[in-house]
Amino acid sequence: MRSMTGFGTHLQKTSDYEVQVTIKSINGRFLDVKPHLPRAYQCLEAQIKKTAKDVFLRGTVDIYIHRKVLKSASSDITMNLGAAEQWLKNYKKLGKELGLKGEVSLLDVAGLPDVFTVTEQQSVAEKEKKVLMQALKAAVKTAQTERLREGKALKSEVSKQLGHLGQLLKQIRTEVSEVKPKLEAKLKKRLASLIDEEDIDPQRQAQEVAILVDKSDVSEEVVRLEEHLKRFKELLKSEQSVGKKLDFYCQELLREFNTIGSKSSFAELTAKVLDAKSGVESLREQVQNIE
Repeated sequence: MRSMTGFGTHLQKTSDYEVQVTIKSINGRFLDVKPHLPRAYQCLEAQIKKTAKDVFLRGTVDIYIHRKVLKSASSDITMNLGAAEQWLKNYKKLGKELGLKGEVSLLDVAGLPDVFTVTEQQSVAEKEKKVLMQALKAAVKTAQTERLREGKALKSEVSKQLGHLGQLLKQIRTEVSEVKPKLEAKLKKRLASLIDEEDIDPQRQAQEVAILVDKSDVSEEVVRLEEHLKRFKELLKSEQSVGKKLDFYCQELLREFNTIGSKSSFAELTAKVLDAKSGVESLREQVQNIE
């Protein structure tokens, strides 16, 4: 089991290039890979995304890549002689018009706009591409290791929550088994306050109790809850991406507990249902970060 929260970074360095890749991932409903690339690596965005998608299954994954060129082999410098001649011609004309004397040096001309143009190569050399991919894969591996570590901690916490819910469900099952005699006593007490006890029709009383018991029957809900908890525990053992399935079962658990709560006629049962619903909410918070 893996968490969707992770961090990984790696610096790959050669005599020509220095590439640092940093990966930050947080929880998300689907997989969303967001590369943040220098201009030279824009052409490699699809390959970078694929490398991440081969490993990460869910979550928002930000990939930050910083590039430093240690040698200037990746840039071309071109000279625009025509622009230099135009600048020089106009400088001399300006001096003549204003009656000013002065010499224009080589450094003066070289620093003028458009005389020299520096153009970075648009394609990435295979050597640099190899450096980048090595850094990326190393950062991905580190982030994935962190996600696995956090996943183990999440699994432990979720297992505790499931154990607590299992105990509450056992108590609820016990409360449910005592509903009929409690309803019978409650109805008998109510009738006794209205009419003389000797006038109570036992058969009518039994019918009324049966109706109340039927309305309060939650045996099917309890069985479904037991099955949901069982399936939940099985999914925790899986090495696949199970976060969405676990979230679905959290919704189902909450729905069944809500139904039991709506049918409850006794404070003891209602109190246990409220505790169970609180436990499911805590469980769901943990599940939101499982891949």
